[in-house]
Amino acid sequence: MRSEFQRWLNPRSVGGQYALATVVLSIVAAVSALAGQNLVFSADAVLRDLKLWVVLTNVFVVQADALSIIFSVIVFITCGSFLEQYWGARRVWTFIVGVGVLSSLAVLAVAPFSSTVALIPYFGGHAIFSALWVAQGLVLGSRQVNFFSLPLSGYGLAAIGAAFPIINGLRAPLMELQTYVALVLTVAWVRGWGPVSWVNHFRAWRLARGLRKRSGHLTVLTGEERNPPRGSDRFLH
Repeated sequence: MRSEFQRWLNPRSVGGQYALATVVLSIVAAVSALAGQNLVFSADAVLRDLKLWVVLTNVFVVQADALSIIFSVIVFITCGSFLEQYWGARRVWTFIVGVGVLSSLAVLAVAPFSSTVALIPYFGGHAIFSALWVAQGLVLGSRQVNFFSLPLSGYGLAAIGAAFPIINGLRAPLMELQTYVALVLTVAWVRGWGPVSWVNHFRAWRLARGLRKRSGHLTVLTGEERNPPRGSDRFLH
């Protein structure tokens, strides 16, 4: 049993690290009301009490019921390990934290216009649950996978992952607002519109700007200047 536990929650993999951190913090948030208030995100806590850190800590918290924790661990490990093979550990962590924090900030931006959104406690781990699932499906694309012994394309897998929060939000869509934003960010990220792409574009812009500054004193030769008469010593001095 111990070896099985260590193999699943392998601290060397991103999925294992994230799953282990989420299990620990979710249980702490459930056991202690004070800890829960300082780990779970609500826009009211940020705007009124200035608990800015919950924008990050909620990424590592899910509701502490058996089904939520068990299925979250399974998805975090399987999808996290899969994405780590394609993106590398650093990019997967950037994806998890980036999508979690940005989706929290989006909720924070909506809160001043909706008292309901401001008071809802959001568990960012649920948003990342859907984000990792959909990201794996989009990365797989048209390739076939087995989903509970059913042949399915990666896009089909992504659609199933997105269906869970959509169906859950039919009665109360604002409860799933953070997850909806996370799904939009996931599609943008996988399509190359994420922070990595922004950083690369910024670096390219800085490089082009630096080259333009360096070449500002140079002039382009045209006509006779480019092809001087034979024997001319114009460019020897």
